[in-house]
Amino acid sequence: VISETKDFGTAFVDSGTTFTLLPAPAYKKIQAFLQKHYCHLPLVCPKKGKAHSTMFDGYCMVSRTLPQGYPSMRWTFKGGTTVVVPPAAYFRSIPYGETSESRFAYCFGIGPVTTDPPYTILGDTFMTAAYVIFDRQMMRVGFAE
Repeated sequence: VISETKDFGTAFVDSGTTFTLLPAPAYKKIQAFLQKHYCHLPLVCPKKGKAHSTMFDGYCMVSRTLPQGYPSMRWTFKGGTTVVVPPAAYFRSIPYGETSESRFAYCFGIGPVTTDPPYTILGDTFMTAAYVIFDRQMMRVGFAE
């Protein structure tokens, strides 16, 4: 969906950030792709008569389990390392209602940022899909699945 590194700006891996944050144009490309191919899934496309009723507008779905069918997202980095992020990682599950009900609010864990210059923060909704190694001495980050 997004193939140009310039679309992401400078990237940071931050264990203190819950969501993955992308420059608005990159986020819009992901939204357009999902709305083109996955409109049959909950909260991907607006409901009739309700323009702002999607997961891209901050709506969450309440369910016992995450509905099936959302695609995994493949992130390929300079040097060829690839991390596959499944829906169970990029949706945040938040306990909802009485604990005896075992229901969760599943919220889209990727959001847009509008900064100049653009930047990307790979937060918890990215990092839970991989082993992340912070090499502070060499000032680098490594990924493994």
